[in-house]
Amino acid sequence: MNRNTRYHGLVIGLSIWAVSVTLGCAGLRVPRPTSQIAIPDEDHGLLLGKIHLTRDGKSPSEGLSWPKEMKWWVEDEATGTRLMIGHLPLDGPFAVQLPVGSYRVPDISLAGTRGIWHTVLPTAFTFRPRACTALGTLDREMQTGFFTG
Repeated sequence: MNRNTRYHGLVIGLSIWAVSVTLGCAGLRVPRPTSQIAIPDEDHGLLLGKIHLTRDGKSPSEGLSWPKEMKWWVEDEATGTRLMIGHLPLDGPFAVQLPVGSYRVPDISLAGTRGIWHTVLPTAFTFRPRACTALGTLDREMQTGFFTG
């Protein structure tokens, strides 16, 4: 009984430690309103882009039930640190300030009424101090089970 209790205590302790490390390695970044775009400081760059998401040929403004926002996970290629960019628009421009470095996008998700949709944006980008990186317009088509575009 004593050995079993120690084992369970160890498992719970390691689980709590793993969750705290995971949460500590991820930070949330929120896009700025395009009216508030400013030149970033020496330690940051600015990611600019526009998203246009459609489902069955219809955009979010056409009255269908849509998720409210898109989330991107970006990973610093040098350190492996992951950041979440939350509150991205489904149809419109965005601007996000990120620390200087090279990043890739391992996951894009949005929560809908039928669960969470995931896709990958096979792209990487580099931020230089006080510079802007433009992704252009991302046209994505949402279909049952997957994204295209």
